[in-house]
Amino acid sequence: MLALFDADYLCYNVAFAAEAAEKYKAQEQGRGPHPPSWETVSSMLEQRIEHCMHETEATDAKFYLSSKTNFRDKISTTGYKLDRGEKPSQYANLRAVMLGLYGGIIEEGLEADDCMAIQASLNPDDSIIIGPDKDLWQVPCWHYRYETGRISSLGPFKAENYGHFEYKGSKYFGYGDKMFLSQCLMGDPVDSIVALAGVGPAKAFKLLSPTQTYEEGLEAVVGAYKGFYGDEWETKLTENAQLLWMTRRLNEDGSPVLWKL
Repeated sequence: MLALFDADYLCYNVAFAAEAAEKYKAQEQGRGPHPPSWETVSSMLEQRIEHCMHETEATDAKFYLSSKTNFRDKISTTGYKLDRGEKPSQYANLRAVMLGLYGGIIEEGLEADDCMAIQASLNPDDSIIIGPDKDLWQVPCWHYRYETGRISSLGPFKAENYGHFEYKGSKYFGYGDKMFLSQCLMGDPVDSIVALAGVGPAKAFKLLSPTQTYEEGLEAVVGAYKGFYGDEWETKLTENAQLLWMTRRLNEDGSPVLWKL
């Protein structure tokens, strides 16, 4: 099994976790917090990777980082990922280590998510994507989410065929094409993608639960967009879907193969 790590998130997660550990330690000792030491940070990084490799029974790993350029910036008419927040201390060092020590992979114009989706699509049965991003759960392969803070671990599980989408209480879970279509209905506030106002996981579940195939699900999504956007439905759906779709293949010129209606 080949483990495909979202190294962007791995850097953030380890850096923030190290800061939280240092803050807790400082409180116990009755002193002000200091930036976490590199020894602490590097140890936490190694432990996180070893844990994921053990839980997924992976025998090899690749680490992916996002390019500074992003093809989605040219697609979005409202701005893509507008608010990303501040980076934690040691983030730059962790990214440098990912590139130098772990052979981190960057493809110009692509996000780490796209790179993982492309690699996983080459051998879905023997690839496992490791990271917390629900966007990636649309990709047909194995997936694993490690525990972070209040978010519990999940998987390994395999996304395949039309997939699955469920909503219970205030939480939702899905994978495969059905997950992708649910995102087209809900949008993604984290990435500044606005879809249908008032449509959250409950309404997405209601719309998609009767569907059994991608074609049926797409028909339900198209109907919802027509009802909300009127004559502009196709333009808006195409924009959102291309922003949400994880790239699986590249064209001969290296540009991503985009989603089409």
